[in-house]
Amino acid sequence: MGSKQPHCDALSRLCESPRDCTCSEVDTTEPLKCGPCRKCRRLAECMELVWPGKFPYKFGSKVNRETVQPEVPQELTPCRAVTQVEAGTSTETASKTEDPPWLRLYTPEHMAKLQLQDPGISVIYVAIRDGVKPSSDEMQTRSPETRHYWVIWDTLCIKENVLYKQFKSADGTQDRLWLIVPSSLRKEVLLLVHDALPADHFGIKRTKALLGQSFYWYEAKVDVRLHVLGCDKCQSDKKPTKTPKAPLGHLKAGAPWDIVAIDFTGPFPITQRGARYILVATDIFSKYVEVIPVATQTAEECANQLLNHVFSRWGAPLSIHSVQGAAFESRVLKEVCALLQIRKTRTSARHPQGNGQVERFMRTFMRMVRAFLVGEQDAWDENLGCLAGAYRCTIQESTRLTPNMLVLGREVRMPAEVIFGSASSVPSETVSPTDYAALLHLRLEQAHEVARKHLHKTANSSKEIYDARMHFHQYQVGDLVWCLHETRSVGVCPKLERAYDGPYLIVKRHSPINFELQINVDGVKRVVHHNKIKPYSGREPPNWVLRAQKRLARM
Repeated sequence: MGSKQPHCDALSRLCESPRDCTCSEVDTTEPLKCGPCRKCRRLAECMELVWPGKFPYKFGSKVNRETVQPEVPQELTPCRAVTQVEAGTSTETASKTEDPPWLRLYTPEHMAKLQLQDPGISVIYVAIRDGVKPSSDEMQTRSPETRHYWVIWDTLCIKENVLYKQFKSADGTQDRLWLIVPSSLRKEVLLLVHDALPADHFGIKRTKALLGQSFYWYEAKVDVRLHVLGCDKCQSDKKPTKTPKAPLGHLKAGAPWDIVAIDFTGPFPITQRGARYILVATDIFSKYVEVIPVATQTAEECANQLLNHVFSRWGAPLSIHSVQGAAFESRVLKEVCALLQIRKTRTSARHPQGNGQVERFMRTFMRMVRAFLVGEQDAWDENLGCLAGAYRCTIQESTRLTPNMLVLGREVRMPAEVIFGSASSVPSETVSPTDYAALLHLRLEQAHEVARKHLHKTANSSKEIYDARMHFHQYQVGDLVWCLHETRSVGVCPKLERAYDGPYLIVKRHSPINFELQINVDGVKRVVHHNKIKPYSGREPPNWVLRAQKRLARM
């Protein structure tokens, strides 16, 4: 157990003054040497950040342990500045004098030395120390940071050899000193105000507020913004302000049964005939649909129903489009498509919008089923054929024609026409089969031409409306991205999981909106849609991602 929790043993062996550690000089065969080594001292520094004032020493200075007796706290208290205790002073006097927060790790002498070594601060520091303000001509050749401090000259001061900026609120409620942070410490300060436990990865606005309580430097807001935007933990848990949205695309078909879109829906209550699901097949061009009740969603059931209810009746299509279901990606269906020379396409993972025509039809069709059942849910499969026939008789907004006209070349005779009569119910003149075939061919050509014109017009109009709110990013091979976390595990609370997984590497572009990602060191790949990913802007990608990126660049 000790090997799994080494920090417990290390903390239990901390002495009163980690700076006096000599355990590295002790010759012993024990696994853990007594006394605080360098690692122990670092642990003490970390604990001082979390529980300041609870240790009998101040980092960067020596304290007489005989004159200072620390009190053991009964409970943890909120963070506060470290109290500077000098030998021989009383506890009451020491509690009234508090060091600035940065003195938890740095003495005034050390901080002043770092400020003097900073090229942007040193000139102003020396000038304020000497009491001589440089002229504007002298500042013309200085850096923007130095010129900025020169502009705010009246607000700067030196106390205990450290350069500060004075701040007074307009209402007079706040009067404080801001430490002018040298460039060598700015990264450490940003880590403390954003990544440390009390900060807890706040956003840009709150991190600026935390920084503004004690620290100041030129263009600190820019550094805060870049630091927060580059934080891996923040990026993996925060969704972008603008949801990724690729341009609208559509499946292009110029004639009936060029492309057939298929999908399962259900489960529903099991009927007396054993049906539990519905297999939907719809023609992309004519919007003609076949609705087939089935008992299972297996690959064999899917292939059998397509052969007997779609291919045998309307012929083999040029292409079949589906989601990434197990039945549609099975070897059985792939072999059927290979035998009939059918091209198989699919949507990207967890993106049903790519099969939108079937999804839209099912929304309309299920409303028809609910209206017809009137509460009798155990008989939902009895009249699916009649309901699908009624749908095929309605004029589609996208084509301005009915699916029956585009596929059959005529309108079917409805019950109302049989009862009340219509022009189509009057027997026409007898024509030969050859003349009827020629007339039917001409009628279908005209109907298809009208459908193609309206389909093109509707597609352009829908794309214009959809793309008005588009937020599209041009990804390239080799880019690092976050991928939306959509998997659910048993026993894991979704609300406590991060919004994105990654970062992952784009290894291939299937299209401007579909990308193949490498998701782990073993080379496992996944095809995802543009709307499921966002750019990676972190600072610490995994090593396997960097190695894979270099290999990809050499190819």
